[in-house]
Amino acid sequence: MTRVSVLIPNRNSPYTTATIRDMLANARGDVEIIIHIDENTPTPLVIDRRVTYLTHDGPPIGLRAGLNAAAAVATGEYLLKCDDHVNAAPGYDLELLRAHQ
Repeated sequence: MTRVSVLIPNRNSPYTTATIRDMLANARGDVEIIIHIDENTPTPLVIDRRVTYLTHDGPPIGLRAGLNAAAAVATGEYLLKCDDHVNAAPGYDLELLRAHQ
């Protein structure tokens, strides 16, 4: 099955944990979620084999550089950029693949 990599930039958002849980719960296919943490780590962390957290030393690097860092480690055939404060519909990943075809 085709993998979708969900890229989520994060900078001190209180909603990131809820977004990660929602994206995992509503995925119906093979997904990975990559969170680029630009400042403070979201709490509580969601521990799941499909979730990767990227951090860096130094001052914040910004949205574009964070997305590029996440894309560089993504293993999916398709990339989905998602904000850190959204909810996804059930099967969002498969619908995106279907619409792309």
